[in-house]
Amino acid sequence: MSLSAAEIDAVVAELAPLAGARVDAVRVHAERALTLGLFGAQGPAFLLVSAEADVTRLHAARAAPPRAVPPGSFQQLLREALEGARLLAVEAVPGD
Repeated sequence: MSLSAAEIDAVVAELAPLAGARVDAVRVHAERALTLGLFGAQGPAFLLVSAEADVTRLHAARAAPPRAVPPGSFQQLLREALEGARLLAVEAVPGD
């Protein structure tokens, strides 16, 4: 099921305060799902990103998922690329 423009706007509004936050941690907890540990002006936050079939979502999470033991190679790659980076903005693509 696709989201309406109003629902997408609501997600963007919810996540907009995370703009400018630093990525402190990356945890892959499913084949197509990960959580970013962020630290910004409002303190620590977690952003869940999932492309799993039937549960695709993007939202703030209350806590980080359990650590994968041991972390996989994809998680290591994401950590190298993302940790220390900044979330510059949260915005919807017009017409998408």
